[in-house]
Amino acid sequence: MPETLKLRITDGKDLSVASALMQDCVVAAVDMAFDAKARRFALIGNRYRHEAAPGFFSRLVGAKGERVRTGFHLNDVTAATTKNIALGDPDAIGALLAIDAQAIDEAFEIVLTFAGGSSVRLKADCIDGLMNDLSEPWPAGARPNHD
Repeated sequence: MPETLKLRITDGKDLSVASALMQDCVVAAVDMAFDAKARRFALIGNRYRHEAAPGFFSRLVGAKGERVRTGFHLNDVTAATTKNIALGDPDAIGALLAIDAQAIDEAFEIVLTFAGGSSVRLKADCIDGLMNDLSEPWPAGARPNHD
């Protein structure tokens, strides 16, 4: 059984690691939510396991890698806005490309960028979150292919 990944996110460096691991995660908009009262943004998606991706020779014989169901959340989020995606939309699906954070005054702006120009922009008092694999991995249908 492969080890499940669990990452505590407490600063920009941790968020960069989470971004690299979450790249190519397929997320349905219905599986993303911002709870203003709890001050939490959360998503669940099918993460491509880059850390377990097949090597060059394995790819030559058609190995495509694995995906795993992964949860990701950020705490102390005070606002969430979206571009070209509506949280909770049952028909919208996106491929996560990156998670970036920038300090603004005494807070942070965290942007989740999806393929096709969609994004979720969060305002947070601090960087505090968790990324956690929730299932056993399964064979990926395809290997992500982009720059």
